Amino acid sequence: MESELMTPDIRTSPVLCNLCGSANFKTLFSARDRLHGLEGRFQYVRCNDCGLVYMNPQVIPDCISNIYPEDYSQHQAYSSRSDKGSRRPHVPKIILNSLASDSRALDVGCGNGEFLHLLQQHCHCQVNGLEISENAVLLAKKRYGIDIFRGDILSAPYEEKSFDVITLRSVIEHISDPKEALKKAFTLCKPSGLLFIKTPNCDSFGAKLFKSRWFPVECPRHLYLFSP
Repeated sequence: MESELMTPDIRTSPVLCNLCGSANFKTLFSARDRLHGLEGRFQYVRCNDCGLVYMNPQVIPDCISNIYPEDYSQHQAYSSRSDKGSRRPHVPKIILNSLASDSRALDVGCGNGEFLHLLQQHCHCQVNGLEISENAVLLAKKRYGIDIFRGDILSAPYEEKSFDVITLRSVIEHISDPKEALKKAFTLCKPSGLLFIKTPNCDSFGAKLFKSRWFPVECPRHLYLFSP
């Protein structure tokens, strides 16, 4: 598959359906980056065989870090955010009930580390994070002293079955290969552990009403749009 140059730092390439491997799809709409103004329009399609919605062509993995600007909100401290509508993270009850002082939690795409800091405060458990942004990793370590691995889940250096809770909060839609990412998360989670995933619902009323202008489209950072 040939890649297409969008900007000097961003390349896209046609992809197959990540869920079933099909090349048979229907174009839904094209959209532009309404949040950070990256150049170009980005096309979203729905697989005709399994129904998965994804961006195609897609930003290639080597360019993923280039689609996140320096002021990307999740990579900053909340006090320095420019988007006033941002909310501090909260810990869902199901996660709190799954952790104790001898537990271990992993937050994939941990951003500035505030969620992991909350877990420490509430549960006094051991926490680890994964994050691709160098600035976010440095911020999390400086502010909270949290052990953050810079990289994606596929390169994570953790032993199998070592976490009681693994969270992917508004992250799976950003991952180039979500199928393999979930397989890796499953191997890292204890058999009795909790894998918590939060992602926008592309079958929601808002998605059907606003289509390419639906806020969670957030192209080109949202590579996939999932439904239940």
